[in-house]
Amino acid sequence: MDTPHDGPIEFVQFMQVMDRLGDSWMAIAILGIIAGFIVRSATTRKQNIGLIPTCLFGIAGAFLGVWLATWLGFAPSGTGTRFLAAMGGSILLAFIGGLFRRKERPARP
Repeated sequence: MDTPHDGPIEFVQFMQVMDRLGDSWMAIAILGIIAGFIVRSATTRKQNIGLIPTCLFGIAGAFLGVWLATWLGFAPSGTGTRFLAAMGGSILLAFIGGLFRRKERPARP
């Protein structure tokens, strides 16, 4: 078998689709959605953030990460590096959002 990727068939098919999309905004948005869910599960104790805000948060983080990487001279080419840039941007947004989040008051007895 001369496939460019090895692994489970679903993963291989996903990577082939992402390779076909290349550096398009659609590929960055898809990677951003995945990154948004990963960052959400890693950073929030309460899972009260909805599906659409999580997707939008991830997409914004992905575009921020890719833009910052390009601005710093690390042009992300390839699915793996774009995903790392998306994760970095989403983590940065989560950190900035955490700075402005209201502190919860302790419950009164």
